[in-house]
Amino acid sequence: DALVFWRRAFGAMTDDQFQKGHAYNIRHNYGMEGKRADYTPYSCHRVIMSNPPGPGDHHGCPFRHFSPERLRAALHKDSLPDAEVREVADLAQAGHYQVACTRHLELRLHRRQQQQQQQQQQQQPDADIRISAVTSPNQYFDLCVGCTKSADTATATTTTTAAILGGALSA
Repeated sequence: DALVFWRRAFGAMTDDQFQKGHAYNIRHNYGMEGKRADYTPYSCHRVIMSNPPGPGDHHGCPFRHFSPERLRAALHKDSLPDAEVREVADLAQAGHYQVACTRHLELRLHRRQQQQQQQQQQQQPDADIRISAVTSPNQYFDLCVGCTKSADTATATTTTTAAILGGALSA
C-alpha cells in the first residue's frame, strides 16, 4: 500500500526513476529490505520542528513548510471550496499546523463521504466527521486509506491510535 501511495505522490517521475530513487528506501523503512528493522515513524511534532525541506526535497509538513500561497494552491487543487481553503490556511498561518492538518483531513473525508452517497443515491443526512488530532503522517495515511477501503466512512475516521502525509499536499 505504501509503495502505491508514494508512487502516486511522486507522479511526475518515471517508474524507473522511482524504483531507483525511492522504492528501496520505502521498503527499507518498512523493514522489508536491508537489516529488516522496523523504524518508528516521525511524529508530526518532529516533522514540524526538524530540518525544513530544501530545493528538490520531498519531506516536511505542508502546513508548516509551504508558503501561504503554495498551501492555498494545494488546498484548491484538492477541490476544497474557498471558505474551507481560508479556514485551513488561516489555521496554518496562525501556527496551528496539526489543527490545520486535522481539519483538512476532516473536510476531505466529509467530501468523499458525500460523493459516495451521491454515487449510491443515498439520501442520508451528512455525518459530521471529527478526528481528535492527526499526530503523525502515518496516521494521516492510515485514515485516508482506511476510508477508501471502508464503506462506512464515519466509522473508519473515528479517533485512532494508529501511527502523512496527504497525497494531494505532497511536494
